[in-house]
Amino acid sequence: MAGTYDVIVVGAGIIGSSTAYHLKKLGVGRVLLVERDQPASGGTGKSAAAVRQNYSTPLMARLVLDSIQKFKA
Repeated sequence: MAGTYDVIVVGAGIIGSSTAYHLKKLGVGRVLLVERDQPASGGTGKSAAAVRQNYSTPLMARLVLDSIQKFKA
């Protein structure tokens, strides 16, 4: 873990883990993902894994549509 990093992502929940993954996939150099406990041990890690599709803002609606396409892939 010693050294320098191009990006440090704090929190290994669904958002942090996805962010770290996609940064590496995009070719970012050294990415460090840190978590104070176990990965996915917070609220999302304890969810029933339901994918909600009704949101009241255009941004969230667009994000969920993009996410559903990724689940299908």
